[in-house]
Amino acid sequence: DDLQWADQSTLDVIVMLVTDAENNSILFVGCYRDNEPSAELEQTLLTARNTKVPVTEIRLGELDGDAVNDLVADTLHLSPHLTQSLSVSIHAKTRGNPLFVVQLMKSLYDDKLLRYSASARRWTWDIETIQAESIADNAVDLMLEMMRSNSDEAQWVLRVASCLGSKFEEKAIRMLYLSIDNDPSGALLSQILSSLVEDGLLLPDGEGFRFAHDQIWEASYSLTPEAEREVMHMELGRELLRRARAAGKAEFETMLFAIVDQINHGASELTDPDEKVQVAELNLLAGEKASRACAFLPAS
Repeated sequence: DDLQWADQSTLDVIVMLVTDAENNSILFVGCYRDNEPSAELEQTLLTARNTKVPVTEIRLGELDGDAVNDLVADTLHLSPHLTQSLSVSIHAKTRGNPLFVVQLMKSLYDDKLLRYSASARRWTWDIETIQAESIADNAVDLMLEMMRSNSDEAQWVLRVASCLGSKFEEKAIRMLYLSIDNDPSGALLSQILSSLVEDGLLLPDGEGFRFAHDQIWEASYSLTPEAEREVMHMELGRELLRRARAAGKAEFETMLFAIVDQINHGASELTDPDEKVQVAELNLLAGEKASRACAFLPAS
């Protein structure tokens, strides 16, 4: 997914796999935004098309009115003719963007404009109120409005998690959360993470989490004004470095990539000559660790 963000090394591996004449039992499915492909991705696609490997392109547009109605009816467990008026309004406000449709329905539910009637034993809504409701122009702005209704602590988690990347280790967010909550058990953080998963913003991923959609990550990152992001990255990098070193060599080794990634994103904030040398040494350590693992620092 999100091949438009893939680095050259990843794309080279993909080309090697799909163009190998002896590897005829593999189906590769890749997704990317065609409105923002990188030059590297365009070259990769060209290379694939110029081989004898069959390439099928499927362009996914916005959902039409019938598809939105099917989605709404299925979600509310109602027949499509009962949800027609609601679907028409939702389609008009979202222009059929699937993520926007889902987030708008969640917003309507949170605002009690979409509610379950125990007496009628079905979902009900006030169509006139919904039609008159002022809705954000896109999914990112709508999610920003929803995120800003969360607690300050939950917003902090989303901001920091988005700085760590579209995927992040739970260990890193817990280490950073200690800077605002001294409870070593991290009970409140556990509640926040569970709530964000329940709300569909985060998904468990190995030993951490990932944002459920790249636009959800984008909205979370937008919680930090652009002018403040490099400062934020540097602060997170310094805090991770301090806490990881205090936790011992093993913890420092584990967190090294995350530390270097954050500090490098905030490199313009480096002014002290001694700290610049320290950062160079950290990058050297990270490079040596990556070389030993035959891997590269993941793109954030």
